[in-house]
Amino acid sequence: MAVPKKPKLLFQAVVERKRYVRRGLWSLLAAVAAAGAALALEVAGGQGIIDPTLQTVGTAVGVAAVIAFGLRTVLNFWYALRRRTERLRFYDQGFAWECGGTTYKYRWSQLMTFREGGHGLYLGRRPIIQWGAYRLTMQGGRSFRVTPAHGDLRQFGKAVRRYAAHYTGVRMSRMLRDEEQPVKLHRRLVVWPGGIEIGKTEIPWAEMAIALRGRRLVIQRRNAKTGRFRTFRSFDARSVDNVGGLIELAEVTIQNHRRAQFNQAARQEAR
Repeated sequence: MAVPKKPKLLFQAVVERKRYVRRGLWSLLAAVAAAGAALALEVAGGQGIIDPTLQTVGTAVGVAAVIAFGLRTVLNFWYALRRRTERLRFYDQGFAWECGGTTYKYRWSQLMTFREGGHGLYLGRRPIIQWGAYRLTMQGGRSFRVTPAHGDLRQFGKAVRRYAAHYTGVRMSRMLRDEEQPVKLHRRLVVWPGGIEIGKTEIPWAEMAIALRGRRLVIQRRNAKTGRFRTFRSFDARSVDNVGGLIELAEVTIQNHRRAQFNQAARQEAR
């Protein structure tokens, strides 16, 4: 009897309201202390106890600290009101997402769409500022968003990207092959059994090349006369669903269609 494989933890995060409340209180205390220090310097300067230059510099620093810690106070209390307590764990077999006392569990095979919408500026391994989110939509229509509140978005993408690509690619392949249904990944990008439709133009698989270059999804079409590929259209990869799955699907499908096209041409020449 085979022993079930233990799930491998890929990424985890905890978001707690009380943490933001605690940070807000500490920031408020720091702002009050800075305001007290600035006021003390003003009083001391008025009584001629300290040098006027020292008073001016110290007061300016104190006011700047009050503003900085005041903003942190407001921001943390805002987060405490707006963000829910969440616990999420992503494994190689699926993920569990706890929110509001309810835990949602899914396997990767239940993933319908995966959108990489996370952005950020980083200094080495540390995020300076992040925005956007990774969005996972599951069977049944429930969506989950991994945001900067959950940690380093780069690390999340690196951890789960290949699993999302594999399972969305398999799902799209089944829809095209078994159900013969188109798959819409962008308002101007639809995948059909015979190729990809961009706007009102359909490019057959055998005449296409597709690649991810940086943050751009580049789709090329072969010129019938020269045989060379030229870029037909590129998309911001963060605006397209299932980019990884599309590339996996396209690599296999393009090879199959070119092989079939070559074999057909060879049979015609042999007649």
